[in-house]
Amino acid sequence: MAGAPPGAPATWVAVTDASAAGTSGPRAALGAGSFPSASNATTALVAVPVANVWSEPGAVRRVDSPALAPRPDLAIWLAAMTHDDRLGLQGRLETQALLGEPVVVVGERAGWAEVRLPKQPSRKDAVGYPGWVRSEHLVLAPWLVAPKETVSRLGVLARVLPGAPLVLTYGVRLPLEGRRDGTALLRSPKGELLEVPEAALAPVVASGAALLGSARAFSGLPYLWGGLSGYGVDCSGLAHLVHRCAGIVIPRDAHDQAAAGTPVAAKEAVAGDLLFFSRPRDEPHHVAFSAGPGKMFHSPRTGRAVGEASLAAEPYRSELGATARRYAMSR
Repeated sequence: MAGAPPGAPATWVAVTDASAAGTSGPRAALGAGSFPSASNATTALVAVPVANVWSEPGAVRRVDSPALAPRPDLAIWLAAMTHDDRLGLQGRLETQALLGEPVVVVGERAGWAEVRLPKQPSRKDAVGYPGWVRSEHLVLAPWLVAPKETVSRLGVLARVLPGAPLVLTYGVRLPLEGRRDGTALLRSPKGELLEVPEAALAPVVASGAALLGSARAFSGLPYLWGGLSGYGVDCSGLAHLVHRCAGIVIPRDAHDQAAAGTPVAAKEAVAGDLLFFSRPRDEPHHVAFSAGPGKMFHSPRTGRAVGEASLAAEPYRSELGATARRYAMSR
């Protein structure tokens, strides 16, 4: 066993010798001019708790300023938006990327990085979901080989050693450096050490029932177009994030989710299977977890909150597709 990671209290038990290799010392977030041209793509890591991924740099509005800050404040951003502001995210906010998530940078423009998200499969690009993020929300860091742990609570306050505390959201996956008395020590992409309760890192079992149970933790959370975090989710974001927390990577968008996985007749869907909804001759525009006979659990639309609903209610009854999809490794 190695000693405690750099900066950790002496009583910490380190996990592996390799866990601290090449990780000591802070790494600054990147600024303009830090990335190569599109012909020399490189991989970086998200360096902030949640990075918004925009359709283009010009898509942002004045109300989005809190989400663009060097240390984004999504709580303030969401609180400042009106209902119309939230509706206006369609066509602007593509998705979100979480602390420690890898991104492939293919170019840069005036402090913005054009990226692909390998952990979020999409037909839009073979490498991963495309979009733009602030360059300063990314960092070039060595790949960390320590065992990784996933946050399975909507939000958990992490103590930074040293530094101001920050909130880690559901789905954040970081290297585990050590543990002590019910507390875990994680390593951020910037090299910071983060203290969190070990209970916040409990794994999600990859069974249908467990996936549905994990989704229920989002009950009451307001719908957020493009949302993929404990601050808010859209319908496909909820499905993607819950599966990802269980170690199952599925496509980011509903129409892609409906084309993958194992086909199951919708009338035979069990808890945790994904149900899809579409209008005549259209691709699926909505996805929900099957929650048992006649019920579903989903993130409905702007102005509504995540929760359970009846499949007999319109428009869901008319739009329910005949085929569901199963991604769970077991029932």
